[in-house]
Amino acid sequence: MILNHIQGDGYPLVHCTKTGDASKIAVIHLLATAPKYQGQGIGRKMLEEAVAICRAENDISIRLDTLPWNVPGKKLYEGFGFKYIVDPQSVQFTFSS
Repeated sequence: MILNHIQGDGYPLVHCTKTGDASKIAVIHLLATAPKYQGQGIGRKMLEEAVAICRAENDISIRLDTLPWNVPGKKLYEGFGFKYIVDPQSVQFTFSS
């Protein structure tokens, strides 16, 4: 998992439910598990930890994007409370702490 506050070039172009100091908007750049470990809740645990870290840092939002065909990932993010943002280039989600 890669979690930081570095927003990609296209992120400012996508409407986000929370705006403000970019240093308080976290970004999950990569969240993945090895194929043989998928379906065991590891991704959910990593996401829980990312949210806990961001809350401890008083971040106001967490952003991530995924590929349109990543159905398991989209289900995980939506089930966790991330909100889908329409963007023609990718599928983006945001989560407010």
